[in-house]
Amino acid sequence: MKSILSSILLTLSLCGLFSACGNDDDSSQIQLVTDYGVTEAGQTLRPGDIVHIYGNGFQANDCVEYDFRWDTGEQMFPEGFRGPVAAEIAESRPDGIDVRMPYRMPPSRVDIFLRREGDRMLMGKILLSDGQTPKDFRLYALDSQRHTIDRIGADGTANASANAWDISTRPDFHSIANCVYTYGLCGLSKAHGIQQPFFLDFCTGEWRPLYTTGYGTLALVTGKHSGFIQGYNTVDALAALVFGVTIITAIRQLGFKSQQSVSLATTKGGMIGIFGIGILYIGLIYLGTTSRHQFAIAANGGTTLNQIAHYYMGDFGNVLLLTLATITCMTTAMGLVVAFAQDFHYRFPQISYKAFLRGNCLLSFLVANMGLDRIVSWSIPVLMFLYPLAIVLILLGIFSPLFKGASL
Repeated sequence: MKSILSSILLTLSLCGLFSACGNDDDSSQIQLVTDYGVTEAGQTLRPGDIVHIYGNGFQANDCVEYDFRWDTGEQMFPEGFRGPVAAEIAESRPDGIDVRMPYRMPPSRVDIFLRREGDRMLMGKILLSDGQTPKDFRLYALDSQRHTIDRIGADGTANASANAWDISTRPDFHSIANCVYTYGLCGLSKAHGIQQPFFLDFCTGEWRPLYTTGYGTLALVTGKHSGFIQGYNTVDALAALVFGVTIITAIRQLGFKSQQSVSLATTKGGMIGIFGIGILYIGLIYLGTTSRHQFAIAANGGTTLNQIAHYYMGDFGNVLLLTLATITCMTTAMGLVVAFAQDFHYRFPQISYKAFLRGNCLLSFLVANMGLDRIVSWSIPVLMFLYPLAIVLILLGIFSPLFKGASL
């Protein structure tokens, strides 16, 4: 019995050893650049220091990733690991890439990789000193006269010489709030004549803008409401009001005459649509979350989808995304132009249905070629005005039986 157990354990050990060796060999065989290395290889660097990666054959879409390993002091899990972590690129050249070492990491052994699409190549190894966010409670005070933010000590006084951050570049910094799990403060300051949210990073002393074009609110600092507001861009609620008439008309044309049968058919079709859209949105959320460390925040969702598709599937992913987007958008566009033409022909019967249909298609074609960014910038004020009204109308329609459909 002992000999059988010994044979099994020996076999498993050898398999694990061969598998580990096989993985190491595979990663070392990938040659994305030649004559490569890390200037600071083997050195201990501090958070915020610049690492210089050199070599021949770097490409414009290359990125750099870190794998961090550190001693935990625990017997069962002696080594901690985090990776891959996307590096902040300070400068990129055909013969090298300069990256900045991150903050908020424990003292670590760092492997530096070059990533090109789905391939990774080990460039070198360094050591990183402690850069974690302080875990103790800290209190800060804003000195508007000296334009500094001071840390308040246990005795209630500010130690300006040892713990002060200069805010003279943004002396109007106000409405300050702390974000959980960050080492810094958020607040408002004027940029281009408009109050915008900023984050003062205590690790680097840098100001990081937290706004994008068209969204100059503190909601982006906390991240609690921006997703809801950006959901307006889907136009789902407005489209439901527009499509509702068209869908009811189509159902009645199929032979459903009574109000009960029309409502039941609409509910069944709606549940199928909700289930399908739910799966689609969950998939998009998953892709966005798992790919966040690979790309910077894009100007719009179209760019983000294109980056994700190319990252996972290469050129085929871009072609597939183009095909699916064309098919799905075509069905939506058909429904919208038909609903528009039906409604306007009903209101202006002297103009034919086909004339409204052609005019709407031509206008949509012209607007579509102005670019997604411009369309979004134009639509935001309209959506901000119309969407709350649409939500209220939908809620009133759902709960109208409670007040017996009484009019105002």
